[in-house]
This record gives sequence, structure tokens and C-alpha cells, in this order.
Amino acid sequence: MPQEIEITEELDNRLIITTTHGEDRDFELINGVEVEVAKPKWFHNFVLVAICNILSNFIKQNKLKNKVMLDGIAVYVDEESEPEPDLVLIEDKSKLDGGVYRGVPELVVEVTSPSTIRRDLNEKSEMYAKLGVPEYWTIQPVEKIITAWYNVSGVFKVNAVYQLPPENPKLTDEGEYLTQIQTRYYGDKLTLDLYEIFYDI
Repeated sequence: MPQEIEITEELDNRLIITTTHGEDRDFELINGVEVEVAKPKWFHNFVLVAICNILSNFIKQNKLKNKVMLDGIAVYVDEESEPEPDLVLIEDKSKLDGGVYRGVPELVVEVTSPSTIRRDLNEKSEMYAKLGVPEYWTIQPVEKIITAWYNVSGVFKVNAVYQLPPENPKLTDEGEYLTQIQTRYYGDKLTLDLYEIFYDI
């Protein structure tokens, strides 16, 4: 059942949106509008934790100063936009200001769902590109697909699409499945395996 949404007030040209049953929901600021963020499904968290663990272990083993931040950290784009990515890789923790990161993340990851995919591929993608984020991943957990986007002159272009092959491939399935992904930031120093990311989903 769709949630009823109403505008309760307007403050400094920013719409403040409330819902009739959204006490346990979160919000992010997108183009001056506070947009409700639904609670994620279990597999959403599984994927994020897997990526976070791989990146964090690599950072720790190599004694690097990078940080991996999960849900709840907003990225400051401008006065009207502070989206909250599912995961960010940051280089400078001194740019954390409470729950807001006021720098440019090295990597932004969004796990999409039917209710968020349009926003992730449009408004949020444009914001991250405008900010100068060099790499953006969109993840479709059910299909076990990760699309890596590279920032080219302020616009994200698809660099590669990674996908696990189906468990029971049909004879007509053709083509090579890319299952080893590298971040633009770490290059060939770190490879993430989709079998590990999508383990048991």
C-alpha cells in the first residue's frame, strides 16, 4: 500500500515532507526536498557489509588512512543536496562534519531497489558527478549485478557491468560474465570477487 505523503511546511524554499507512518524511516536532502528513505531489505545489508569488509580489511592490512562509511553519512553537494549513499570510500576523515562528509568521496555505492533505482540513476548520479566523485557503483542485489560508472568530464559513463552467471544457465546463454571487480582508486592492488559479495543471497 503506497504511503501517504503530505507537505507540512516550507522553509527556506526547502520542502519538509512527513508521512502518516514513517517514524522509523530516514530522509535525505535531494534538490531541496527531504526524501524519505525506506528501510533496506536484508540482502541489501548483506551486500554492503561484504563490500565494507573487503575494503576495510584491505585498508587495515596495508595500513592506509582511508575509511569506509556505511549508511547514515550524508555527502554535502550544495545547500540543497545532501544525499546519503549506502557506502562511501573516503580519503580524508577530517572532512567529516557530524553526519555530513564535506569532501569528495573516492567511491560512492548505491544498492538499488524498485523504489530507488530511478533516483539512483538520475538525480543522485548527477549530484555525485557534479561533486567530482570519480567512481559510482549501482548494485542490483537480486540480479547480482554491479555497474561501475566512471566520471568523465562531470558525467558518469558505464565502465563495466559485472554479473554472476545464473545458477542454472540455459544453453542459449552466451557471453562472458565479469565477476572480478576493481576500484578505480586502488586499481589492480585490490580485486573484489562477486561470489564473495553476493555470497548466500
